Amino acid sequence: MTRPDGADSAVPSAASHGIKTISTSASVTLPKPCILLTAEQRGALSLRILRHTRSSPLPDADILAFQALVNDSFRGPYHDENFGGKLRYPTARELVDDLNHSDEGGWVFMLSTAEGVPVAGAKVTFSGVGMDAGPGIHTLPNPTYIPDDAQGKPVFWLGALGSVAPGTGSAIIAHIKKFLAESYPHGYVLKAFTVAEWGVNPDFAIPQDSPLVTFFERQAFKVSEYSWKAPGTWDSFYGGCLAAIEYVHTP
Repeated sequence: MTRPDGADSAVPSAASHGIKTISTSASVTLPKPCILLTAEQRGALSLRILRHTRSSPLPDADILAFQALVNDSFRGPYHDENFGGKLRYPTARELVDDLNHSDEGGWVFMLSTAEGVPVAGAKVTFSGVGMDAGPGIHTLPNPTYIPDDAQGKPVFWLGALGSVAPGTGSAIIAHIKKFLAESYPHGYVLKAFTVAEWGVNPDFAIPQDSPLVTFFERQAFKVSEYSWKAPGTWDSFYGGCLAAIEYVHTP
């Protein structure tokens, strides 16, 4: 199953929401790397846009570089509490499978320092298969959602968004938007899923002040619905509330 973007990067754990948790003996992963960049260094970051299809896949070196970046991004205490020592992409094969859900594949975006160190990345695909982790135990439309006009626009799916340098997550999204706007001048829709809350609250109340949802809202994404997933989803200990989000670009 494909896990949602940034699943451990900012969302408080289930325990911090007063939700009943279980003890585990899972090993704890290494601390999440953090590369602090000056404004000058952020301005000097280089962008790579790598096209991948089933018939013309990315070279192994690029797959492994992106896999390592995403795994580093998905470390830290929140990840450990919800997943133990399980990596975001334990094998390169799982990453390639995520890119291969359609014949058209997609793109891998990576921002790197002047020394060639990747600090942020994401994939954009033509298929969202598996990204919603299957049916939820309860789904609720966002009561404040007002859809934008998406009729006739191609749909893309944002996944595996991760960064190890503060401020570069929003930068990679900006680059993705610019690339899609230039490639599809008549507009497009960019969809994704993000964790609004770990654990399943008994009243299925919409999580408030979710850090990841707030982050995406600042990037002009809108939440269309919330879906609560059972424990074991993405091999998690607690499950969680998944927010379906979308950004509609109209020229």
